[in-house]
Amino acid sequence: MLLASMILLGIFGILVPLKEIAGSDRLLITLYRGIAISLVGIYGYMFTELGHYSVYQFWKYTTKSEWVCFGLTLAFVLFLVIRWWML
Repeated sequence: MLLASMILLGIFGILVPLKEIAGSDRLLITLYRGIAISLVGIYGYMFTELGHYSVYQFWKYTTKSEWVCFGLTLAFVLFLVIRWWML
């Protein structure tokens, strides 16, 4: 969930606003493309490191409290997505 949140932050917090700014100034297109490429590289490196340390496990959450915290967090995120973009 942390990686998904970081991806959303990168897209909506960095790329979308920068693309809007770059739309009005042609000189910023190179900056926008460079940041987009660097974000892809950073996430690729993070996924490679996570795979190297065997973080990808089928049953990541094993205790009841972990499942409850994960479920509540996911429910709240879905609630916000539905409230802000669907309604």
